[in-house]
Amino acid sequence: MVLTLVLWLQEQYYKENVYELTNIVKSLRTVEYAYQNFFHVDLNQAVTAGPGGRPDLDMIDKLEQNYSKGKRLDGQFVGRPIPVYCVQGRENLRSVVQYAMDKIAAPEEVHGAFPGGLSLMQSDLAAFL
Repeated sequence: MVLTLVLWLQEQYYKENVYELTNIVKSLRTVEYAYQNFFHVDLNQAVTAGPGGRPDLDMIDKLEQNYSKGKRLDGQFVGRPIPVYCVQGRENLRSVVQYAMDKIAAPEEVHGAFPGGLSLMQSDLAAFL
């Protein structure tokens, strides 16, 4: 139970702070201005869809493949291919996301509120692990 609570806290941290990861990714990969809102929404979904609120790398690959076919992550056709441009040196979106994961803050402590108003820190739970 305590471990489940810790994992839930970590997942909430990654989902609530997704902007840190997506900002790094978007500084290295970008799309045309007309598609930036789509890219932002799709990228946010893909980088929090994996276990623990972390990136789902298969979904990242699907996002890039779908964009090359003129489709959004969910398969919605948008008209023409949407190139995901490389701003700095990585060959694909997956490698950019993996690089960005190493650059973000990954907490050793997670502070948060739980359903029902209970508020604990991960470090408070260490005695129970």
